[in-house]
Amino acid sequence: AEGGTVRLNVRLQNIDTKDTGMAVAIVGLPAGLKLPPDFKQLKDLTAKPAKGEAAVSYWEQNGRELVLYWRGLGPKQVVDLSFDLIADIPGEFHGPASRAYLYYDATAKHWLDPLTITIRPKN
Repeated sequence: AEGGTVRLNVRLQNIDTKDTGMAVAIVGLPAGLKLPPDFKQLKDLTAKPAKGEAAVSYWEQNGRELVLYWRGLGPKQVVDLSFDLIADIPGEFHGPASRAYLYYDATAKHWLDPLTITIRPKN
């Protein structure tokens, strides 16, 4: 419903048996949704824990696309992320197609169908 939150789950997987270089995932966000203005959850994903690496090396928003970067992925590594978006405008919306690729090999992209959402007006 308008004004509510919706959880977005993102999964990135290295399907190779060796380490990768930099990896990029571009998540297409449907119109009608927006990131929270404080970006807290995304900032938390880039915070380095006491042990290990941050869940995401860097992120940026480019219009309706959320761009996530990793310095590298281990063999068969799976990254699962979740964060909330705000249902801002009622209606039915589609986002741009999402994709993932190695930063230095943008010709080998893995594409996903656009995300869709229906946001009900407030009662």
